[in-house]
This record gives sequence, structure tokens and C-alpha cells, in this order.
Amino acid sequence: MAPRPGTFVYVDGFNLYYGSLKGTPYRWLDVCSLMERLLPAADLTKIWYFTAEPRPDPSNPGVAARHREYMRALATIPILEVKPGFYQLKPSDRPLVYPLYGPDPKLPNPANRVVTVWKSEEKGSDVNLATALLVDAAARRFDQAWVVSNDADLAWPVEVAQHEYAVRVGVIKPERPAGYPDPPRKDSWHLKQAGAEFRRIREPQLAACQFPATLLDAAGAVITKPASW
Repeated sequence: MAPRPGTFVYVDGFNLYYGSLKGTPYRWLDVCSLMERLLPAADLTKIWYFTAEPRPDPSNPGVAARHREYMRALATIPILEVKPGFYQLKPSDRPLVYPLYGPDPKLPNPANRVVTVWKSEEKGSDVNLATALLVDAAARRFDQAWVVSNDADLAWPVEVAQHEYAVRVGVIKPERPAGYPDPPRKDSWHLKQAGAEFRRIREPQLAACQFPATLLDAAGAVITKPASW
């Protein structure tokens, strides 16, 4: 029997959350269990998880505390390492969407007034993921890699890892469970053009790969699933 390929997984936490988890009962996700289910023939040796702690605001004051508790749960996975980015919140001037621009509804209407809005951006995660993938590929630390994301910004790193370092890199797209807020997202055309094998996360897999409601960290302290999850 051929040995199972040593496998690294690179999880775009922001993309996974908004692609598969937001508004569902599956947010308390055991990422390692999910990857074992998705990649049964792999020798899973490393999971990189790229995220940023969201900044609480009056409309969602508990968001940072929930995120920290989930990071504690992820820390119980021995092969998983979190690489944090950061959130940036600042005012930004943007034109109103409506009424739509008649000649091309996909472009801003120059007649619409401009308003100042709060703009929240996660910074660093996609760059950190691309950097880790290429460094690990160059060092031949894995036989194959899988990127959990549908972000077109990652297409070139995926392509370079395959063509420059001759390693297999696949993409696992976070799919939206049916019946939950937000419509399903289209497959990233750019990621598909990168030549990677494409797989998808399905709702039954999410349901089957949840942490227990309570678990213990390395010091024996209790980690608890957030009540609203």
C-alpha cells in the first residue's frame, strides 16, 4: 500500500465563516475533523488557520469574546496553528447604490450622492496565507496542500506553488448551507483557472464535525460554546 501523502491545509477563516458558517448552527466547527472527513486519504500533518479578531461595536458587543472562545477551542487541535491578522475600522466615503446607473447597473451611478460609512476590513489574512503556502512549498514541507477559500486573490499563489515548486495544491470551497442567510456564492473563476483540484464543503460535513459544547484547554480550564451559536 502506498504511503498517504503528507498534507498541509491553509484555512482562510474569514472566507470559511462567511462562505459556510455565518447564521448557521455550525459555527463551533472542529476544523481538523472536517479536514479528515474531506481528505480521508491524506496524512494530515499541519493546519494553518488565518483569521483576525473582530472589533466589537455597539451593534455586536460580544463578537470579540465569541471569537476568542473559538480560538481557544481551535488551540486544542495539536496540528493547528493560528496566524492572526487584524481588523481595520475607519470612515469611508461611498456613493449610494440606488438608483442604479442605467447604462450599466454594475457601475456606480455618478448622479448619486456620496455618504460617509463605517468600513470594516480584515487585513493580512490572505497575504499571510499566500506567504505560508509558498514558503512551505519551497521548503518541500508537504506532499500536497489544500487551500480552504473561494478568494480570487489566492489564485496566483496557488498557481505558483504548483508550477514553480511542482507540488499538488487543491482548493476546498466553503459552500453555503441551503436555507440560511445570504445566497450561495459562485465558484471563483480565477481559482479554477489556477488549475487546482476543486472540492466543496457540504452541510452534512459541517453538521458532523462540531466540537463538544464544552471542552478543556491544556491547563484544564473549560472552553464553552457561545450561547448564541
